[in-house]
Amino acid sequence: MLSSKNSETILSMRRKVLKEQHYKKALDKTNRAVAYLYGCGAQAVYIFGSLLNNTMFDEMSDVDIYVEGLPREKKKGLFSALDELFGEIKFDLFFDDDVLRPEIVLKIKKEGKLWKPS
Repeated sequence: MLSSKNSETILSMRRKVLKEQHYKKALDKTNRAVAYLYGCGAQAVYIFGSLLNNTMFDEMSDVDIYVEGLPREKKKGLFSALDELFGEIKFDLFFDDDVLRPEIVLKIKKEGKLWKPS
């Protein structure tokens, strides 16, 4: 019979494995989404937030995306396409023509990562 301490260790190890799998799945889906965005004509795609730190990203996290230079006509149907691509992974999508405070955009560019499809 397992002791309480052993079962906690097994449980915490299982949680860690699931968290790592979720992170890898989010990275894969992010790479696909970024490739899609560049394919639609985006000039730059930044990823920011918890995805950049695998110790912070968990099942409650979302992928934060900032897109520059995407033609307005390419935005139609974009959310649906990305929603299908991401599946159960939540995401937030911002554009350079959204009303964002300039200091927020600077922070995204400074702390985020200009993401290129791999």
